[in-house]
Amino acid sequence: MPSARALVLAVLTSSSLLGIAAAPPSSGIRPAMPSSAVSAPGWARFAAAHPGVQRLDRFDRAQRVHGIAMGGGADAISAATDFMNRSVADIWGISAGQMLPIGPFADGSHVVPLMTDPITGEAAFTLVAWTPHVDGVPVFDAALRVLVRNEPGHPVVLASAQLPEVAGFRVPGGVVPTDLDPAAFAAVAVERFAPAAEISGVRPVVFAGVEGRSEPPRLAVEFILAGADRDGGPARMRFVADPATGEIIHEENLILHADVDLTVLATVPTGIGAANCSSTDAIPLPNARVTVGDTTYIADDRGQITIPHPGTNDLLIEATPRTRWFSVTDISGGGVVTSTVTLPSGGSGTVTVNASGSTEQTQAQVSATFFAEEVRSFTLERSAGYPTIGTQESFPCNVNRNSTCNAYYDGMSINFYTSGGGCNNTSFDTVVHHEYGHHLVNVAGSGQGAYGEGAGDVMGMLITGDPRLGVGFYANNCNNGIRNADNSCQYSASGCSSCGSAIHACGQLLSGLVWDMRDGFLAAGLGTTEVETIFINSMPLHGGTAIDEAVIIDWLTLDDDDASILNGTPHYAIIDAAAQAHGLSAPDLEVATFTFIGERPTIASPVAPTPFEVRLNVYAGTLAIGTQRIVHRIDGGDWISATLEPIGGNRYAGSLPTAPCGSLVEWYLALETTTGAVDYEPFNGALGPWRAGIATDVIIGFDDDGETDPGWTVQNDCSDGQWSRGVPVGGGDRGDPATDFDGSGACWLTDNVDGNSDVDNGTTTLISPVIDASTPGTTVSYARWFYNCGSGSGTERLVVEVTGDGADWVEVETVGPGGDETCGEWFTHEFLVDDFIAPTPTLRIRFTAHDSVGGGALVEAGVDAIKVSAIDCTDPPALPGDLNGDGLVDGTDVGLFLAQWGNAGGPADLNADNIVDGADFGILLGNWG
Repeated sequence: MPSARALVLAVLTSSSLLGIAAAPPSSGIRPAMPSSAVSAPGWARFAAAHPGVQRLDRFDRAQRVHGIAMGGGADAISAATDFMNRSVADIWGISAGQMLPIGPFADGSHVVPLMTDPITGEAAFTLVAWTPHVDGVPVFDAALRVLVRNEPGHPVVLASAQLPEVAGFRVPGGVVPTDLDPAAFAAVAVERFAPAAEISGVRPVVFAGVEGRSEPPRLAVEFILAGADRDGGPARMRFVADPATGEIIHEENLILHADVDLTVLATVPTGIGAANCSSTDAIPLPNARVTVGDTTYIADDRGQITIPHPGTNDLLIEATPRTRWFSVTDISGGGVVTSTVTLPSGGSGTVTVNASGSTEQTQAQVSATFFAEEVRSFTLERSAGYPTIGTQESFPCNVNRNSTCNAYYDGMSINFYTSGGGCNNTSFDTVVHHEYGHHLVNVAGSGQGAYGEGAGDVMGMLITGDPRLGVGFYANNCNNGIRNADNSCQYSASGCSSCGSAIHACGQLLSGLVWDMRDGFLAAGLGTTEVETIFINSMPLHGGTAIDEAVIIDWLTLDDDDASILNGTPHYAIIDAAAQAHGLSAPDLEVATFTFIGERPTIASPVAPTPFEVRLNVYAGTLAIGTQRIVHRIDGGDWISATLEPIGGNRYAGSLPTAPCGSLVEWYLALETTTGAVDYEPFNGALGPWRAGIATDVIIGFDDDGETDPGWTVQNDCSDGQWSRGVPVGGGDRGDPATDFDGSGACWLTDNVDGNSDVDNGTTTLISPVIDASTPGTTVSYARWFYNCGSGSGTERLVVEVTGDGADWVEVETVGPGGDETCGEWFTHEFLVDDFIAPTPTLRIRFTAHDSVGGGALVEAGVDAIKVSAIDCTDPPALPGDLNGDGLVDGTDVGLFLAQWGNAGGPADLNADNIVDGADFGILLGNWG
């Protein structure tokens, strides 16, 4: 076991030590627990570095990491990338080198602005996303999305993850798309389709489960099969299959029908619902396409256009219900309705695309286009950078399909049925909004299922301001819709919701949440724009199909204004009330925060209390007077509580106790409110306290951040990959570190060049200069990087050794060939020199990276932040005027001084002039306090 002195030194020289569990404090304050009980060392490291961070788990994997700022950077992308590099291995067990900058969004974009201000065009957040790959093959249905606030420091405020377990899996070599045989992998799937089914989107994938649920990873092939099913209905399926046998591993129906039992005729009414439920009017068609001869012109968002015409002849203008962004097709075969108008040169007028009369077929064409334009425009006004749709032209709207009482989205188009069977034509307002809502979910990279159905309903509800979906869907019924967002559906962890387990019924949980949130904003006099903006910008954060606490966390994070949702957000109460109404809840608020005025003490004096001041802000409730306290213990003893004294305003003073030099003080701050709520700083109180070493000083004998070379030597017995020093240039794409550890820029690493630069066929050794480690209790600490990730013959490793005589080397640790720390992340390690060799003034350290000869393994190594330190327990020089030796000049010393006034010499003769007089008293006053 390390000594107390070693623990003290660790506190003083390392920023990555884990907390040591402790018994509850004797004060009776119960230690707070994290939101998820996770014992993995990686999460513990991350949580220790980010006190107060919370996580939400699904299938025993972190789905959301949230609550506080988790780092930052010079810009949003740098901040997100740094977070990914630091955390993806610790939290999810995936090497940063396996994460490629390809988002799950339909267009593959890596960066998406969110919460764009419609006036300034500035986005409040930037979302940066990655897709995990194994040996260059993407992991199916997996992504990491990191949300960054666009403000100084660019704090990372949320990680949304759907990352299955793939650690240790390797892809069999040589698999590329051209090697895949459709006849083999699609044979089973094709049997379910009518003849002439088309295969597209073929790519190899690593399949390790869906929705974040982990299964044993395997190489597979993903493809889309489209055509007609055996009954002649539209069919479009995504399959994941074994590339050799055709075994179907996973399938997904891309034909997404609205949850409807009947079909509604949709016109362009001035009210809500079908045409027979409201009067209609000629309303401008945004972005309409018109043609003059062979030339096409596009209207603006008000349906207005200026057509250049330098001549004097009249213009014959032809208009159809097609726009720049949408292309309508009448599946019934009647053709797209066309209207013409002749305008004189220099004249003005109007053209109505269905001027000849609105039959069901022509009205369906117009309504599909009009309401699709409406929902697209509504989305972009609230999220200008929304993936894909800002530039996606001629999106297909297919109307008057020869069936009744339904509508669907298939991943490539929205589709509406003709009237019949007691239903109206389904091409009308909220049904169009709903189906295009599926498209919004799709391009945002989320799963569909319950979430997709709910999101589609939400889009219709937000646009119309009416909770009913599909008003007038049933023939001759203008009062009811097919679903209602004004509901009391309750979340159920074991199923979808109390409203039913089918995905459409379950989706009402999401629409109910948003409707109640909308009501809360209106009741507070805030309008609806913020609710609309929060919801639309939250869709790119979502992964999978579930509706659970994650959506509440996403909404709060987008609503937040200070990079911490744990102290509340501007509309926390409204969002939480909506969640509570449906059986969910927002994360518990942090009761209070203690902010240090000046530096938090990390070293304390052995002869006098070490003072500190804090600023206390209480967010939830009222402070119970006198409960603000410091709780501490020395060298693992009993916890002792002392009150923090008020010194004005919200400022309080406390101090660390004295103890013998070399001791370790563990401590935290605590308080209670008048309602009995408790809070700690740091977050876990006694389970994760701060540490301070008792010492007069810390002696730094060696400190190398990689920026200069203090005299290291390199010895090589390899064909490539020799140790070198510099700023990493390889980009982290072949197991090498993308950045150094301590942020200085440079570090020591094996062969700092881009591309194939790993250690090959032997060893490379980095040897330190001679270092003084003669003080007992000297500690060595460093950060190390090693990448092998299970490849090779089993002899690949990084070995750390020390010597005192330059001849006999003693092994400190060996990393690899396998294990948790061999897939390319920075890890810290420290050791007491006394545990391996005797104290010595001639210490040397060496790091040796090994690669088996001819083994073909990928081996990369790095070291940074190498520090050699020792605690100084030398008694400090006597303080003139400290006559009682307590390390402080105060009133007690004045009493002792006055008792010796006029003496010829003695302890009070501070200037040694053989008389205790006013000159000596001046010296005492000069050291007062």
